[in-house]
Amino acid sequence: MIHSSSRPAHIRIIGLPQQDGRDDDLLATSRKDCPIPCPASGESSMNLARKARRMAEKSAVKARSHGHQAAGPVAGDPPAQTLRLVLDTYTKARHPRETLDLITPMLTRWPKSPSLLGVAGAILLQMQDAAAAIFMLEQATLYGPNEALNWSNLGVAYKQQKRLAEAEAALQRAIAINPKEIDPLYNLGNVYLEKRQFKQALQQFLLVLDLDENHADALNNVGTALLHGNHNLQAAESFRLAIKARPDFHMAMVNRANALAAAHCHEDAIAAGEQALASRYDFVMDRFLCYQKAQICDWSAFDHFRSLPVNAPDGPPAPPFNALTFEDNPANQLERSRAFSAHAMLKPAPTPPQPAPAGDGRIRIGYLSSDIYDHATMHLFAGVLREHDRSKVEIHLFSYGPDMDCPIRRSAKKMVEHFHDIQELTDDAAIAAIRQQNIDILVEMKGFTQGSRAHLLGAGLAPVQVAWLGYPGSMGHASVHYAIADHIVLPVEQRHTFDENIVWLAGSYQSNDDQRPIVTDKGSRRHHGLPENGFVFCSFNSSYKITPREFDIWMRLLAQTPDSVLWLLRSNPVAERNLRREAEKRGIAAQRLVFAGKAHHHEYLGRLRHADLFLDSFAVNAHTTCSDALWAGLPVLTMAGQQFCARVGASLLHAAGLPELATTSEADYEALALELAHDRGRLTALRERLAANRLDCDLFNTKRFTAKLEAAFAAMQSRQQQGLPPADLDLA
Repeated sequence: MIHSSSRPAHIRIIGLPQQDGRDDDLLATSRKDCPIPCPASGESSMNLARKARRMAEKSAVKARSHGHQAAGPVAGDPPAQTLRLVLDTYTKARHPRETLDLITPMLTRWPKSPSLLGVAGAILLQMQDAAAAIFMLEQATLYGPNEALNWSNLGVAYKQQKRLAEAEAALQRAIAINPKEIDPLYNLGNVYLEKRQFKQALQQFLLVLDLDENHADALNNVGTALLHGNHNLQAAESFRLAIKARPDFHMAMVNRANALAAAHCHEDAIAAGEQALASRYDFVMDRFLCYQKAQICDWSAFDHFRSLPVNAPDGPPAPPFNALTFEDNPANQLERSRAFSAHAMLKPAPTPPQPAPAGDGRIRIGYLSSDIYDHATMHLFAGVLREHDRSKVEIHLFSYGPDMDCPIRRSAKKMVEHFHDIQELTDDAAIAAIRQQNIDILVEMKGFTQGSRAHLLGAGLAPVQVAWLGYPGSMGHASVHYAIADHIVLPVEQRHTFDENIVWLAGSYQSNDDQRPIVTDKGSRRHHGLPENGFVFCSFNSSYKITPREFDIWMRLLAQTPDSVLWLLRSNPVAERNLRREAEKRGIAAQRLVFAGKAHHHEYLGRLRHADLFLDSFAVNAHTTCSDALWAGLPVLTMAGQQFCARVGASLLHAAGLPELATTSEADYEALALELAHDRGRLTALRERLAANRLDCDLFNTKRFTAKLEAAFAAMQSRQQQGLPPADLDLA
């Protein structure tokens, strides 16, 4: 998670001369950095602000009733010595409330003082009472419209209240008054970040850096804006400069580690994360480091992971996805999901969505994803969009990912009736945009994977909300009403490891596209560094899924199968070096590990024909990669574990008609792999059966799968329309 820096309100007495070279812009504290408690008494800050106004009005009325002018109120600011008293009190006070108590009676005499109103507003903002701050600062800007600082603080207060258009206008007013004042420029950049207008935010922060090249917060937020534009290495450099400007800037250290990870510079990300962890212990960063080490196959992370609690004893929880590869424990994974969802999900809206039934009787389905481009999810999902029965369902696709001009995205736009690009919308605007479409069933397809905005579901986007395909586990939150599964990937005895109501489909929970083309690889095995006649084991899983458990077995298979090799995906060069070294530790020559580079999807499918047997990983199985192999005609060997993501391979093999390749123990997995490597006839028979059944099996018949999915949607919709709560639905 990337964090932007927020700057707090500033305190300045307008027109007060400075003494001893001291800057009277006293930095308050922000909610993120060092929260200051709210007033201890039962009287709210807003009440104090209104009380001051009432006292002034009563004073004037009383004076008029006695037939003479009141000693107050007086227009304008108090004398300089009075203002100096306010500043001195603020400087020495243990709590901002002391200064507010001093100012409140002063406002009976000077109720239109821009300085007093501005200071009171800034203090209220500091005390996290944005509503009361706005009450004061709006008056301050009314009576002193040319003071940039009050407009700037008003903009910050509006932002805290999510009144972003008013915040933008107030800050632009401050900048118009004084274009060289840093705070309004910086705060306007933060408003643009909040509005997800990242290019405009970047421009604002660069203006700040023109005035102060060592402005650490602006450097940090330049990195944040760059990262949202997928300029990961440039973002990492900006975070580095922020740390250089402020060596103890923990937030920037965390951000730099995340940016380097996003750029797949895992070794550098680990070094940056260790710097952040040395600066301040952070459970989320500790878990991040485990995951980054898994990415480079540094298996020392597994021992350390086992020493960590399931969740942080205090502080924010770590993303659940990063824990999946370290243990096959569905109960622990559910506990992590619950903690993360409780922290991340938005609060439910006051009024839940209740769209009227569609006039044409169709179910309005909304799919929510960031992966509507050349992404693994779309290779599985595109066929469903094509095969949906438009007489039964009206399809909306909500995309918050990059607007890439690629064939699969262009095709998706044509296959749906309504395509909504919500990438640049704020959370509130995205919620409004989705609700405006009167969606009956909203299908969330990212879960806790990178770049997700699944937290929107907490607000309530549709009467029925469903998790499917994106995250291999429970979301652990009441706002997600259903999860789609099958009886292999989620057996009834594991039902308790999901908080959602389960919809069990016949066959597999996973969709596929039975029109994916395969480009025949015309090269020889030798072209790919493979032996022409030796047995080729392969595993094109991501490197983080490979653990010592399966790797030990793979090395024993190589040792017992002469001239064989293990063909792996080249995830990153550090993982490649580490895996070769681990092979040598186990007595296997490093060159018997062959690494394949990335290829275009259809060419990658064609390349798979050179392998003999796909070996699956354990705690996190191959998902799309398993379907890819089976679609290309390559048998897959898996071991069914306990948690959802450790049973995906078994689900897909049963649906493909090869259930015997789904073993249930490491011993059976190893024995069967060895048998198949030494019995070409048996392996050939498996290939032939896979080829014969491919287009009619449950896994690859897209039209049949889509009909089952639509039946599931109809069952969910029926319960909702009858006023019944969500419940388990066994449609198998």
